[in-house]
Amino acid sequence: MRARLLTLSMIVIAALAAPAWASEVTDIMNNAHYPARVNAVIWNFGRLDTGSPVKFGAWTVKFTQPSYVATYVQTGPYQIVEIGNRLKDGEIDPNSLMTCTNAVSGSYGCHLQLKHDLGGQVRDECDLIIHTGNNISDPIKYVIGSKIIVTVFPTALDLQE
Repeated sequence: MRARLLTLSMIVIAALAAPAWASEVTDIMNNAHYPARVNAVIWNFGRLDTGSPVKFGAWTVKFTQPSYVATYVQTGPYQIVEIGNRLKDGEIDPNSLMTCTNAVSGSYGCHLQLKHDLGGQVRDECDLIIHTGNNISDPIKYVIGSKIIVTVFPTALDLQE
């Protein structure tokens, strides 16, 4: 009897301690998926994850962590998913950003912003936002930061939900 109870207890503990499962999600703007950890961003031309950087023009984007937090917000007619831009005490947490590198200007923190217009007036957009200020938690420099519009929307996200 004790052996069965011990075995059952171990099974329950193992099930509760199991990590969240990763799944490839194609309905990216469905708010039911968020918040979640993003293991990879997938386009037809490549996959951005810890082992695979992606180039957008002169910029190379890298995951410097195994995954990034993605959050969803709907503001006005827009659905927005932010990947790698977490706030801590009301300021951008520099440890939450990906790394964008340009051969001329160097490396900066960056994040992705996916936008969908519910009214259908504007096509889906994936913005790569590069924080070029010295202090990325300074909201004024954050607003002034460079913004590169990547017209290719991802085909999927590898999410850990």
